Amino acid sequence: MTQPGAPDPDSQPPYGQPHQQPTGNYPDAGSAGYGQQAQPGYGQQPQPGYGQQGSYPSAPPAGYGAAPTQNRPGMVTAAAVLAFVSGGLGLIGNLLAFSVIGSLGVPGVLVIFVIIGLVLSAGLIYGGIQAMQGKNFVILLAVAAASVVLNLISMLLYFQATALLSFIIPILIIVFLMNPQSKAWITARGGKTFG
Repeated sequence: MTQPGAPDPDSQPPYGQPHQQPTGNYPDAGSAGYGQQAQPGYGQQPQPGYGQQGSYPSAPPAGYGAAPTQNRPGMVTAAAVLAFVSGGLGLIGNLLAFSVIGSLGVPGVLVIFVIIGLVLSAGLIYGGIQAMQGKNFVILLAVAAASVVLNLISMLLYFQATALLSFIIPILIIVFLMNPQSKAWITARGGKTFG
């Protein structure tokens, strides 16, 4: 029970008014006398920017809310995986074709295409590794563009359904690597790309 005329210690002060604690028989009243503003933590200084009438909290500490370290974008990973798959299948297919060509006596033009296919397949794998590590997109982009041209010529000479797939995959690799997010990532890492 409070004394008549004394403020109720459990009541909240009106908005904008500092909280006052009376002295007397109240526990934890500290040294603040009646009518004085109580200090937070009983004797500690208030936090800067907090508890001051008419002010806003201070800015968050430096580094708070900063952009996290950039992870590899999914498009770069997808381009590299496509390069690995396409390059691996290309190596197997061209090695098999190269072994069969010798026994069948095929024209020299086809032999040249198989050799170029072997080189491009190895280039796709190497370029995929460079892209995954964020070092270089130029190799994978150049090899993918050369693969598009070679597959286009191959489709014009002798169309197969698998040739269409091997034509689309390098185009997807180029699209994924030329994406603005992918280019921003490689540039931030100090790697090389076109544009």
